[in-house]
Amino acid sequence: AEPGERWAITATHNADAARTLTLTLPAGAPTAGWADALGGGGTAAVANGQLTLQLPALGGVVLLASSPAAQ
Repeated sequence: AEPGERWAITATHNADAARTLTLTLPAGAPTAGWADALGGGGTAAVANGQLTLQLPALGGVVLLASSPAAQ
């Protein structure tokens, strides 16, 4: 993303059980402040440059960063 632009990550899940997914964030991605824009029950946490998502069964998340891309 360009400096000052917002980041978003989307993930969908079509299984009958919830799942945990861990992704490596690209350089410049925010390392905190990710929030589920849909309120669908998904959660996210960042540690050591990796984003861990808790995806609900038969659902998904749209995560928006509360801070802009790194300058």
